[in-house]
Amino acid sequence: QYKDGKPDGAYYYYWQSNGRKWIEGNFKNGKKVGIWIFYNKDGTVSSRHTIKDDNRAEQLIRALISPPLTTPNP
Repeated sequence: QYKDGKPDGAYYYYWQSNGRKWIEGNFKNGKKVGIWIFYNKDGTVSSRHTIKDDNRAEQLIRALISPPLTTPNP
């Protein structure tokens, strides 16, 4: 959902190949906050991160999602 044109609230992203949850986290006033959880394709938790600084969060999230976006499915 959005508030004043900025993301605000729960955020979910799903694996395209199987529809399972890939990333979940929260936005407040357009900034990433709180605990962000990343999942493997089989649904198990890959990693959890507590976000305190939105700029560092962006770097972390880009690093975590880059391999699945660039690695072809066997």
